Amino acid sequence: LQQQTMQCFAIIGSNDFGYESYYHEQEQHIAKAYNKYKIEPIKFITQNKLDYCQGNIIKYIMRYKDKNGIEDLYKAQWYIKELIKRNK
Repeated sequence: LQQQTMQCFAIIGSNDFGYESYYHEQEQHIAKAYNKYKIEPIKFITQNKLDYCQGNIIKYIMRYKDKNGIEDLYKAQWYIKELIKRNK
């Protein structure tokens, strides 16, 4: 993902838009929330071919303590409710 993102920035000329510094800040924030796990959420989600709702549930549950706290738990809850609706 990082390589693909950097390739996109190279194509659009990220220096013109200030994306490079924004990307670096976001990468540092993401690293804090996810790098403590043996498997990063994106790898787990893609390798297990989870759908959008399932992936977001995993993501929000894994990061809530380090990123957005209870807000992320509410987001996970929303996606869980959505899965329940779709599977009734």
